[in-house]
Amino acid sequence: MWTGIALIPGVMAHFVLAYPRRGRLLEQPWGLLLIYTPSIVFTSFLWAGDLLVKDVVDGSLGPTALVGDLYLPLASLYAVIIIAALVFLAGAYRRPQDHRSRIRSGLLLAGFAIPTLAGTVSEVFWPVLSGTGSRIGLGSAYTTIFLAFVAYAIFRHGLLIIEPAVEIGEVHAKFGWEKGRNYLVLERGRRNSFTAFRELVQDAPGLCVTAFPPQILAEQFSLERTPILWLSSQEGYVWALRPTYLEVDVLQTILKFMKDNRGSVLLFDDVEYLMEVNGFKPVLRTVSTLASTASKYACTLIVSLDPDSVESSRVATLKGMFDEVPAIKEKREPKPTFLSPTSILWEGEREGLFREISQATLQRKVVISTVFPEKLQSDYDLYDAAFLWITPSPHPNFSSYDVSRLDLEVLRDASRSITEDTLVYLGELELLVEEAGFLTVLEFVKHLGDLAISKSALVVASIESRALPRNQVSTMKKRFAAVVS
Repeated sequence: MWTGIALIPGVMAHFVLAYPRRGRLLEQPWGLLLIYTPSIVFTSFLWAGDLLVKDVVDGSLGPTALVGDLYLPLASLYAVIIIAALVFLAGAYRRPQDHRSRIRSGLLLAGFAIPTLAGTVSEVFWPVLSGTGSRIGLGSAYTTIFLAFVAYAIFRHGLLIIEPAVEIGEVHAKFGWEKGRNYLVLERGRRNSFTAFRELVQDAPGLCVTAFPPQILAEQFSLERTPILWLSSQEGYVWALRPTYLEVDVLQTILKFMKDNRGSVLLFDDVEYLMEVNGFKPVLRTVSTLASTASKYACTLIVSLDPDSVESSRVATLKGMFDEVPAIKEKREPKPTFLSPTSILWEGEREGLFREISQATLQRKVVISTVFPEKLQSDYDLYDAAFLWITPSPHPNFSSYDVSRLDLEVLRDASRSITEDTLVYLGELELLVEEAGFLTVLEFVKHLGDLAISKSALVVASIESRALPRNQVSTMKKRFAAVVS
């Protein structure tokens, strides 16, 4: 029993470092050893002599420990580790997250805090405060309270409930892939992956997992009944999970669907985006788990990846997990129309883009740019547009923001300005990447696109592709419904 108690700090530290996503410390080969070192020390003192626990005596609530000479300093260290874990969990609760995840985090925090704070008094310091030299003995009760909170959080607010459905209308069989196999689709975009997926879900229930707005994909590929799990922090969509919860909420939700629906079809899209957000190793573990689970339950797995977005060695590593890597012929996409809701990335010279913007019939225009607003107003007749100016030099006549505040003030004020039938222009992506870093800009582009499309608006962004590495340009392109070069 005492060994189990000694392991509690290590287990709790391990838990908070893995929730809601795996921390960097756990990625290190020595990470687990460091986390459990205090527990190993406590266990050593328990078994080495009577410096920590002298004897077991009968207390009012049953057998309890008679403490030894080193109890106070070791108990203090014990309490510090557990309280530090509590503070770390509180920090996770305070970070931005969707409503369902916040409720679950709050329940876990409450279940952690109540027994921890009470136990610090009655179990850790009571032998010293009371002068009796023995604990009250409520440790098992506190553990039960904690587990009750955890169980309720998982049961009531844990995995999404996704009902399986088969598409009704038949489509022309273009690919004719064999069911029950794992496919890695290497393409610049997502058209072939979704086309093959749509063919398969007319005979079997399917689940699509993507970071792209589901309403556009559902309309484009005739997915009227198939559930689409949206990797987004945008509220208001029933099947939405944060992409940073990849190995917690996302993976467990997918695994449950496959286990409950043997022979189903899974499309796992936007792998390159998940690699940017979570790192390569977590995505590799996730894809490996999905591939093995799909094989076990006779499911068909389709994973979509832009080969230009990642290193060739990583593409080769992923290939080894799949039964087939189909040869894909890619077709040039037609030029998109500037109508909402959709998203367009304009690659190259911007003169033509601004002509399109000035001629667009959308009622409202919001411009997010590093260019001085008065220049854009005079050059392209944008006097009726609302400007969010990204600049280190504020101007009294325009709303101005430092580039470091993209995902905070800029996104907040853009949200207030965007309404239905709005054209949102986001300019000079390459300059933003230079100043704020690629991941920051990628996340901002995704959040802005998710927000705008949820409000039935049009997002148009411009990029000078030669100013960025090819893998970054490729990853950025998949955040848009269409690319104009």
